[in-house]
Amino acid sequence: MLVTSKARAAKIGKHAIYTIKEMQMIPLFNNTTSDGRDDENRYIKMFKEVNIEKGFYFSYTYDLTRSLQENMMRKIRNVQKKGD
Repeated sequence: MLVTSKARAAKIGKHAIYTIKEMQMIPLFNNTTSDGRDDENRYIKMFKEVNIEKGFYFSYTYDLTRSLQENMMRKIRNVQKKGD
């Protein structure tokens, strides 16, 4: 999956948070044999049914998988290490 368009949805401090506006599925390999093609087509269909363009957020500079508290504590610890 390739994100072809994004929009800034929010900002946390200096970090921009984005949402996906458009994406495109691009095949990596051109499989010429029919082995596994039915399975692949079934998985592609299932993946396309999940609308990742709604409610998916990402950031290039901020770890959204951690809480704000964890991110702030990590930043404080890094500053303290540099001061030692």
